[in-house]
Amino acid sequence: MALSRHLCREIVFQVLFSWEFSEKEFNDTESTQKLQDYLQEFRKGESSVFLEQLLHGVIQHIHTIQEVIRQYAPEWPLEKINPVDRSILYLGVYEILFDPDVPDIVAIDEAIETAKKYGNENSGKFVNGVLNTVMKNKDLILTSHV
Repeated sequence: MALSRHLCREIVFQVLFSWEFSEKEFNDTESTQKLQDYLQEFRKGESSVFLEQLLHGVIQHIHTIQEVIRQYAPEWPLEKINPVDRSILYLGVYEILFDPDVPDIVAIDEAIETAKKYGNENSGKFVNGVLNTVMKNKDLILTSHV
């Protein structure tokens, strides 16, 4: 059975969240290994092209994504944002800016749902606010950061 896109996003969120506690830079080789370990342990080896593209896309664009979050959540230094929310924002910003196959509103809705499930009582509102601002400024961001 193929993994749903929703489940793929949750898996990528969990891999990104695990990076938050390592003191290493994000990189494709180790992220691929983390993903494979996760899939082997919890999903019995299932995988999908979408899952791998999502993870590799976030990793490839992580520095731009971090810069965008700093710019569009200026009251919150990136390192002070809750690691759950930060990981969700990485994923949401990536989908809004760099995945043309995902409608922006779907990326935001998925991020909010993940925030409600894994974050605190304010996570959904915070993630929604940042991602909506990113979406409204998408053209400006893409012309200045990409």
